[in-house]
Amino acid sequence: FMPSKAESFGRVAAEAMLNGVPVVASDLPPVREILGDDEGGLLYPPGEVDSAADQLKRLIRDPELRASLGEAGRARARQFEPRSVVAALTRLYRGGAPDID
Repeated sequence: FMPSKAESFGRVAAEAMLNGVPVVASDLPPVREILGDDEGGLLYPPGEVDSAADQLKRLIRDPELRASLGEAGRARARQFEPRSVVAALTRLYRGGAPDID
């Protein structure tokens, strides 16, 4: 659960996803970039407590959703592992495209 109202990256979400844990987080641009559109977790409008609670309840009640988000999140978060980021930066510095989705 990531109830941030401001976030520069969302490392907590990426780490959870790498471990197959679906995330419920505020819908902030950097967090949306990490989670994708309902790929690694569920988003809700920042500061909307009732909406956050609804998303958490959804995960609690739906084991298939938890499993699918967890697996998709694990795959998606691999692009944010340090090795992947370093490789992308190296390509960028050498004049190539960073190749990050």
